[in-house]
Amino acid sequence: MVQNTVKEIVVIEDNFGDFILFEDFLIEKFDKSNIRHFTNFTNAANYLKESNIVSVVLLDLHLPDLSGMDLVNSVLLLCKNIPVIILTGYVDIGLARNCLSIGAADYLIKDETNPELFQKAILYSLDRHSFNKSIEKEKQNYEMLFNFSPQPMFLYDNQTRKILDVNNSAIINYGYEKEEFMQLKIENIEDSVNNFNSNNQDEESMPLNKDFFSERATHRLKNGQVISVETYKNEVEYNHQLATLMVCNNVTEKLQYLETIQTQNIKLKNIAWTQSHILRAPLTRMLGVLNLLETNSISEKELPFWLYQITLTAKELDTIISKIVNETETIT
Repeated sequence: MVQNTVKEIVVIEDNFGDFILFEDFLIEKFDKSNIRHFTNFTNAANYLKESNIVSVVLLDLHLPDLSGMDLVNSVLLLCKNIPVIILTGYVDIGLARNCLSIGAADYLIKDETNPELFQKAILYSLDRHSFNKSIEKEKQNYEMLFNFSPQPMFLYDNQTRKILDVNNSAIINYGYEKEEFMQLKIENIEDSVNNFNSNNQDEESMPLNKDFFSERATHRLKNGQVISVETYKNEVEYNHQLATLMVCNNVTEKLQYLETIQTQNIKLKNIAWTQSHILRAPLTRMLGVLNLLETNSISEKELPFWLYQITLTAKELDTIISKIVNETETIT
């Protein structure tokens, strides 16, 4: 339970009568918690700098050595990981509300306090503080994943299309400084977009998860070079506005390799067609003449003619074979 994690409650209050009342309330609801009392900011600040067991701070707005917003700002600076609850009178309610905007967890009106109100305010403040810490941790994790991803990543506004953030990889690979990116829209980077059927994608180009959708696009670098990319996009909320997170995978070399393979396949098909059609005709003629010679169907008078035909056919075969060899050598 959260209540069991309240190790120490610091009360900064210069009115001893008010403190005695608050202490009774706290003992009733937090009997296992240590309660530490300070009557001025200086002593409280010295303790808060050294202690690591404080769970929550209850702060009066007026102390002998510091008061008002200056006091609250100073205490919040010391209590970055500790919720601070303001103790105030009716005349200072406006000031107390302003304290919430700069980081105070809650405020209590002294004349309306009771044990249940103290308990509720402290536990709710601790719950909110824990929740905010988890949100901040998730934010830090996101920023680490975003900034240290080896793939370029862009975040842009869905309506204005303005680039809101980029990671280090985008800066390195696209050639722009971060400040320059912030002046651009995504259209300044993305020349064209084509959806492609996921059924035809290979394993490397499949979406990262079901929430992402894939597109193939051409992107333009700062130096004018155009590259081919596969992009994975997902709609996210960023600073209370809808944005798109885009992860880019440069597939320029991959596509060039595939194009080379396709060209080679065409050449191989042409070679195969040459072997099966063009080469077969002169070979058939030569075999026919040889068959005539073997069967003695040629007279001595006709023999020089047919031998000449064999020579011509042999030269034709040599030319065809040389062409095949040359075409084969162009396949790398």
